[in-house]
Amino acid sequence: MTQATSQEAAPFQPKSGLVAVFSAAYNGLLHTVSVQRNMKIHWISGFMVMLVGMALEFDLTARAALYFSVFLILFAEILNSALEAFVDLHIKQYAYQAKLAKDASAAGVLVLACAIVVLFADILWQYRTHIAESGTGIVRTLVCGLPAVFAMGVLLFAVTGKGAKLALAAGMFAGLSVLVAYSHDQYFSLAAAGFIWVSFHSRWRFPDGTR
Repeated sequence: MTQATSQEAAPFQPKSGLVAVFSAAYNGLLHTVSVQRNMKIHWISGFMVMLVGMALEFDLTARAALYFSVFLILFAEILNSALEAFVDLHIKQYAYQAKLAKDASAAGVLVLACAIVVLFADILWQYRTHIAESGTGIVRTLVCGLPAVFAMGVLLFAVTGKGAKLALAAGMFAGLSVLVAYSHDQYFSLAAAGFIWVSFHSRWRFPDGTR
């Protein structure tokens, strides 16, 4: 047996260590954002919530509810994607039980997403007086934030060229920098920047979702 054949036959040895663990987890996040359609939708929606959290002055309870709700739905979608990949790995042809497993997993994400939408609507309703008095901040967020949301959608769903990806990411960060100067919450600002970075890096690292 040649050395090349021997190396090909060697079992896969995952890297160990804290850095390797975080690297694998980060790559998993990038791949999910780049490939999974529903994850892209949740990602863009989460970014929009971050912009709302920056624009309006919520109390600690509302901020915590919004913040953790966004990341909870992202967590659920990641688990759903992992389960689907696991089922596909072990089921090579149609099986009704596999379909049930996938449908139940997707149903869990749907129920959670509906609950979060209701929660978000309730928070906005409770703060309707404050929102009505925040016209300048809302207009600023619409002017700078909506183009960033649109750019993120184009980046995640359409753009393939590296130059276009860089231009879109730069435009999103430029719009966010204006909003950060008026932000009511630094954590929402930091999270919004993270959403932009991950959306860009996911499409840069996994442009076709195969590597």
